[in-house]
Amino acid sequence: SFRNLLRFCYHLLRISCKDYRKNQEFVADYFCLIQNQIGADISAEETITDLVHNNRNLLEKHITEKEVSTFISLINQKRDCRFLDYLSDLCVCNEAAISSTQELICKILFQPSNINVLVQTKLIDNVVVILWNNNGCSKSIDQVAYGASTGLDTDKAVLNYYQRQLKLFSVLALDRQYLAIDILNQEMSINLLMRCICNENLPYPLRACFCRVMITVQMDRDPHELVPSIRLSRLWTQIPTFQESQNYKLCSFDINDEDRKNHRFKFIDLINYTKTFILGLKSINFKKINEDLNKFTFEIINISCYMVLFGFYDYQELVLITRTLLKLL
Repeated sequence: SFRNLLRFCYHLLRISCKDYRKNQEFVADYFCLIQNQIGADISAEETITDLVHNNRNLLEKHITEKEVSTFISLINQKRDCRFLDYLSDLCVCNEAAISSTQELICKILFQPSNINVLVQTKLIDNVVVILWNNNGCSKSIDQVAYGASTGLDTDKAVLNYYQRQLKLFSVLALDRQYLAIDILNQEMSINLLMRCICNENLPYPLRACFCRVMITVQMDRDPHELVPSIRLSRLWTQIPTFQESQNYKLCSFDINDEDRKNHRFKFIDLINYTKTFILGLKSINFKKINEDLNKFTFEIINISCYMVLFGFYDYQELVLITRTLLKLL
């Protein structure tokens, strides 16, 4: 059919532009034409996202309010989670956030008129509940996960959509994008995220998504600052006398310990959980490959890395976790 012919044309364009900057810039001149064909089921949207993927110049030059509005409008019309992935791809270039695109998406996506696009998350009577279809449908997240595991089509679709939405949330807040952080912080509290990360009734990929949201929305933000790197060259008079490791303070130099203790206290449950999880890795049989568990494990270790960077571990905890990870390697 004619539609299949157009799909093949776009497929050829994507192949010709892959890792070839000159062709990418040539095709980019026809963005307006391609943009008008988004949503026609001929792969125009895939072509745009592939074209600008990891090309910061094209992203900042050609992705405008018009493209973002079109994607969000199509999500609203079709409930197709592919468009959530496309928005996520537009936020990042070579693992670095594109702040202009993040701001565009936030300003349009979180408008009251687009509330139907998003699945809402609430903590009601200590139960995490998700609401969709303009809050017309609601279930506890455990019920949705169970329904999806038993093959219930509605719950599978909702869970898949929700995971893609969480991925979008995590990249919207990437690299301390406070426009997104201030909005998402109201819904994605530390308490709510902790309940979902620790909930063994939820599938590992979903828990991994919550880990990424925890990092970008709650951890990598003010007032948390990186612990200064160790200075390898010092004056002899600046070298402290030897201390037993039990008495050693990781953050004892040039840092307000009281502030860091207060920051650490907010994440104490997460600190304890990640520590317990990592120590428990020794008992896992890694000969049996579980890709989903591996993804979750990676995100937990990623959280631990941020805790080290922000000085949330004391010296003994750091030594214990490091030794465990080295044994696993």
